[in-house]
Amino acid sequence: TRSDMVRAVFEGAAYGLRQLLERAENRLGLKPETVLSVGGGSRSRFWSQIKREVTGLAYQLSEKPDASSWGAALLGAIAGGEFSGPDDPAITFIMANQAAPITGRSERMRLNDLERKRAYDKAYRAYCKLYPALKTVMHDLASTPDEE
Repeated sequence: TRSDMVRAVFEGAAYGLRQLLERAENRLGLKPETVLSVGGGSRSRFWSQIKREVTGLAYQLSEKPDASSWGAALLGAIAGGEFSGPDDPAITFIMANQAAPITGRSERMRLNDLERKRAYDKAYRAYCKLYPALKTVMHDLASTPDEE
């Protein structure tokens, strides 16, 4: 159904997030306990719940959902030389002067979420096997007719 397809898109994005988090842990030793959810998607409790269940992490929902726009602008300013890097003291000053701070309520998994987490763990293992298995086919489909 249409709702199944929508749910599959949300779950696929959550699996991608989990994969990134696992790579950050394996390669950099980073293992967050909480994720701050920002952007338009943070307004969806449904999607936040899926991400929470897929990753097993607590999700802090931002009270300032457009924080991702701020982040993109700050990265652009760093790239443009306005700031020396993400630790530039001027960035802290700018963020401190925003009208609404980036804070929110943190939500942890409830007992009934744990059953779905087990189902997501099984589906995630399949997800991790799919890209390598389909890589060649996806690249073939992405090529333009004059590249063939």
